[in-house]
Amino acid sequence: MNKLNQETVHQVYKYILFSGLAVLINIVSRMVLSNYLNMVYYLAITTAYILGMIVNFVLNKNYNFPEGPRKYYQELRTFMVISFIGLFLTNGMAYLILMLIQSQSEIIYKKSIAHILAVGFVSIYSFIAHKLLTYKGGIRESVKVYYKKHIN
Repeated sequence: MNKLNQETVHQVYKYILFSGLAVLINIVSRMVLSNYLNMVYYLAITTAYILGMIVNFVLNKNYNFPEGPRKYYQELRTFMVISFIGLFLTNGMAYLILMLIQSQSEIIYKKSIAHILAVGFVSIYSFIAHKLLTYKGGIRESVKVYYKKHIN
């Protein structure tokens, strides 16, 4: 395996590890916030998502993509835009999943199941978006490249 492929494989492993830790923090903190501190479910999801987002960015920026082509604040800005879209998607999916399973009396921990499934689905979007946008040229640069390639 050449050096470039080996580096990419290591980045994928680290991304999965760091994002997995962020997801764990997201899910556990939501449970604590909503189950023990009695925070409203969707506010707890939002707060937990932000905690996970901070952990994810700090770990990936410092240990996985420390020398990206853009400045720290530019990557943080893109990361936040992508993450807040992910937050919207997570809340929407959690709501939809909860509505689908709410009437199923045999299913326990419905809110936790809905949250975990939503985070899992949105994690796929997040990985792709961060890999292609946050740690590369950014959203504007990607739009310019796409426009030049497909419109001109």
